[in-house]
Amino acid sequence: MKAFVSFTKAYSKHEASYVFRIKDLNLVGIGKSYGLLRLPRMPELKDKNEGWTDAELNVGFLHCRCAFT
Repeated sequence: MKAFVSFTKAYSKHEASYVFRIKDLNLVGIGKSYGLLRLPRMPELKDKNEGWTDAELNVGFLHCRCAFT
């Protein structure tokens, strides 16, 4: 998640913003390529989450055995 946020902020703040336009970037596709389960809340993603559905994750079946006991 931190890598995606850093990438998005760096892309939007780039000096050559006339070449690297955040409006033309497919942020949903990039989020999927990062393997995100949900998109973070950030100003760059406002009104750009079309085509995104948060993943439903059921971890109730997982059991943890701690090696520290």
